[in-house]
Amino acid sequence: MRQRPDGDRIAEFMATLASTALEEPRLPEPNSIVRRARLLARLAEEDAVAERATRPVLLAGLLGPFLASLALSAFVASRWPPAPMALALGED
Repeated sequence: MRQRPDGDRIAEFMATLASTALEEPRLPEPNSIVRRARLLARLAEEDAVAERATRPVLLAGLLGPFLASLALSAFVASRWPPAPMALALGED
């Protein structure tokens, strides 16, 4: 059996496709829209709660190194000049 050229097969397929009745697209049910909106609102609220809960940890992570370096600087400044140098200079 000999195959028909592609153009004939495509034309036949397109004619069959055009003759079939296509369903009109349906809108979603109103209840499903409301349910989805409530779900998205709840998820957004949970994200906001999680963000508020982790804010102190983030703040500690940002301020911790700064405060540690400030404390170290104050400690070093209080011990300056070093004791051997002070003894060499004759200071008490």
